[in-house]
Amino acid sequence: MRSLDRLYDMLNFNSEFVEKKEFEKYKASRFKDRKMVVVTCMDSRLTDLLPRALNIKDGNSKIIKDAGAIVLHPFGSVMRSVIVAVYELNADEVFVVGHHDCGMSCIDPGETINKMKE
Repeated sequence: MRSLDRLYDMLNFNSEFVEKKEFEKYKASRFKDRKMVVVTCMDSRLTDLLPRALNIKDGNSKIIKDAGAIVLHPFGSVMRSVIVAVYELNADEVFVVGHHDCGMSCIDPGETINKMKE
């Protein structure tokens, strides 16, 4: 399937989703009882698994996804999101959650740079 076809499929689905007001069952306050931030890996296997495994409900946390759940720079994008969650959205706990078989553990930066150059 071409990227443009996927885009139109998603947009059509979204139009129906909005028309049927299916979003209403997902409404949640920005300021819930559990005020937590979770920094985790962007691995797509964690999309449904992580909230279920940790009993995180919609609106109970700010989930920040980053390759390998790695915080490298004190003022980089991951830390900026944590700072906003803590100082503007009243989060009072921060968890960094890695996972088994993370792809970041076996990436060779040199090979990645070569792929980018190609």
